[in-house]
Amino acid sequence: MICIVTQHFNLNRICLMLIGLWPYECSKLVRFQTFFCFTILISSVVYQLAVFISEDCTINLILKVFSIALLFFMYVIEYNSFRINRQIIKWSLDQLQHICDELKDEKEIDIMKKCGDDTRRYTILLILLDVINLIVIPLLPFLLYAYDVLLRINKYHISNVIHMLIPKHFLGRDNYIYLIILHSGSSIAIGGLILIATMTMCVAYIKHACGMFKIASYRIEKAIAINMLKNSSLENEFMMYREIIHAVDIHRKAMKGKVNFHNICIFRSLKLFRMDAIFMIITTNIYLPLCKGPSYIFIHFNKF
Repeated sequence: MICIVTQHFNLNRICLMLIGLWPYECSKLVRFQTFFCFTILISSVVYQLAVFISEDCTINLILKVFSIALLFFMYVIEYNSFRINRQIIKWSLDQLQHICDELKDEKEIDIMKKCGDDTRRYTILLILLDVINLIVIPLLPFLLYAYDVLLRINKYHISNVIHMLIPKHFLGRDNYIYLIILHSGSSIAIGGLILIATMTMCVAYIKHACGMFKIASYRIEKAIAINMLKNSSLENEFMMYREIIHAVDIHRKAMKGKVNFHNICIFRSLKLFRMDAIFMIITTNIYLPLCKGPSYIFIHFNKF
């Protein structure tokens, strides 16, 4: 017997529980986690936009602000999408568990087990990539400081290295640098965990839906094999029709579950915001320096 939650979705369950999105938990602690994560993300968006209160609104500033603000806004959309649709996710997992409980054929069980193994591998890989990003990217400025110390260039002081972590347009960059780093780091960590948890959950369910399609194909093959028998009888014909009915039934359930998860994740909206964020980042960091010539490119990337 296959237990979907503990065997196939265990890592996904842990990731979703860390941000209060696991649909089977609804305690006061979960409500606090939801409030905390949502507050951090919303405050990050508000903080990014607050610069327009004290600064002149220019095209360059708008591009810089929105290149980061849209990223955090994407986290808010992703988080809110899963939070609102918790019951649909729970229903989908219950349906998947019910389908697995009905499996009797060893090959069909092996297909679903292979889907569970693939799910764990994908989840582990994406978690490792996220952890590496969270560790390596903040360390890059400090590598410059280590390079400076080893070669005694005296170009990258520790204070300059710390300021490298925060863009110049951030409010209070000089007076509240450590508080800004803590808040921004927390927002990025929570946002990264949200993307990993929700993305791997969708991939895991769609992978199991693909497994159900394989089972449907396997049942059709069995029905055709029964039909090809020379000693056809009423009993064999009944078995063939039964396999076809079961194949159509599991195919229908797989399609229904897949559509539910597509609707939850609102892939079109998320892709739009991701494209906007990527466009803003590329425009701010590449296009504008190129417009001002090679000398500006050198100053732009070495302004600290």
